[in-house]
Amino acid sequence: MLWTLGKKGYGGGTGNESNSKTHNGGNMNTQNTTNQHIKINPTQKENQMNPLHKSIFALLFVIASFISFAQARFFMGIDDGYSIDTLDYDKKSDTGEKAYIKKIYKGGGNLFSLNLGTQHYFDKNQFIGFRWLLNLEYGNSVIKNQFTGSSYFTTMLGGSIALDILFDVLKLPNSSSIGFFGGIDAGSEDLFIKEGKTFLFYTPQIQLKAHAGLSIFIADHHRIEFVAKIPVYTHSFHINDRVMIYKPIQLMLGYKFVF
Repeated sequence: MLWTLGKKGYGGGTGNESNSKTHNGGNMNTQNTTNQHIKINPTQKENQMNPLHKSIFALLFVIASFISFAQARFFMGIDDGYSIDTLDYDKKSDTGEKAYIKKIYKGGGNLFSLNLGTQHYFDKNQFIGFRWLLNLEYGNSVIKNQFTGSSYFTTMLGGSIALDILFDVLKLPNSSSIGFFGGIDAGSEDLFIKEGKTFLFYTPQIQLKAHAGLSIFIADHHRIEFVAKIPVYTHSFHINDRVMIYKPIQLMLGYKFVF
């Protein structure tokens, strides 16, 4: 019996050896557990950083999506039309009294404009978008004093920057569409007034206009537009305590080539 136990102990190891192995195994398990703890800690830190990484990647994805959907397309254009001109008269006397007369001058004439900018769309089907553009304007008109009946020639020079919302709502074949747009533009419009060839005075001013119009987009490159512009705010500068406030209503037909 003893021999058998001894043999079993020899074959399977003695009790001490078994205990030693068990003890060593325990130490190894403890070391493995410790190593596992050492390996888990960095993972936990990475897991703690994951929400931040996800937020950054989500933001980058949104920006990339916006850029892909709102890619810029450059355009250049020309507008021609008619300007319905009115001028208000504002004068401050030496005694401090003010005289303000609405529409003391009325008239109209031709208007010409060059513009350039970029257009952007928010969706793949290009239904809704926006654009910005720079305008350079030149115009000639004849105005009449409503009290004296005297006529005067005017020359208008202006420059503005505009921002529009585009709605190309009716899609047609061959990358064409019909839609409408609206927006605002702000800039300067200086009106030079002459009697015959004699220069009388000019009206330096800053003006904010609202505008809206119809648009026909043809073959992905050609845009034909009809637009109406009305002034919503005008700041004129006094010259010798006198100021003429220029308030034009502009009706224009334009063409833009989109690259």
